[in-house]
Amino acid sequence: MSQAEFIGMMVICGSVLIGVLAAIYKPLTKNTETMTKLTDRIDALIGRMDKQEKALEKHEEEFEEYKRHVSESQRKQWEEINKHHDKLIEQGNDIDILKKGEM
Repeated sequence: MSQAEFIGMMVICGSVLIGVLAAIYKPLTKNTETMTKLTDRIDALIGRMDKQEKALEKHEEEFEEYKRHVSESQRKQWEEINKHHDKLIEQGNDIDILKKGEM
């Protein structure tokens, strides 16, 4: 093999090697870009989910506070109803006693 043939083979091998590297480089670069976009979108989604989770926790705390308030209010109402109920029974008994006394 002469020196010209050797240089020709080196050029062909170099060209093939550059072609193979180019064929690998382009999809690899595209994949890297896509993965970067995907990572950014996932980070944004996680941020939105964290924000919604905090809002939900706040809402749940407010709802629990509202339930406690309503429960306390109902307890006070029932205490007042029971107090009036007992007074009505006493007054009914007093009226019965007065009616019996007049007869």
